[in-house]
Amino acid sequence: MLSMVPIARFENVCEELNNALKREQQAQALLHEQTAQMQEMGERLELHANQGEEKDVTLAEAVKVLCLFLINGLCFLLLHGLTPSYIRNLIAIKPSNGTRYNLRSTNELLLSTPVCRSYRTLGKRSFTMAAPGLWNSLQTNIKNARTVDSFKALLKTHLFKVAIPN
Repeated sequence: MLSMVPIARFENVCEELNNALKREQQAQALLHEQTAQMQEMGERLELHANQGEEKDVTLAEAVKVLCLFLINGLCFLLLHGLTPSYIRNLIAIKPSNGTRYNLRSTNELLLSTPVCRSYRTLGKRSFTMAAPGLWNSLQTNIKNARTVDSFKALLKTHLFKVAIPN
């Protein structure tokens, strides 16, 4: 048998269901808004991460150029007798090969690269190992600078051209 629900109780149940539906719609709207905010934050985070990577790369390049400048500057000072003896003892000047041919390299002041037994150690990165290769790879006009200031100016110009090509 069917039992009749009083109208007041029916209206209360309808009102509760209606309120529950409104709360559900509000919750869905809030979720939708939060999802949009999360996507926006993700995009911002990705943008900042990419900028951070670019900054890291730029910083690494700047450190590399600064190291090149300092090592070559120290080599210049060393070759002109402007460093203490303990630094001078780290580097050997390459003897001219005494050939009968007039080679450009015979007129240059080159540094001798010592033999490294293990390339897996930090020894390869030491001043004694790195400086001769960096110095010898410089252009002759930079190595032949007469003063420290002219050397620094020529070296800076060279390093900027290498770091920032046209």
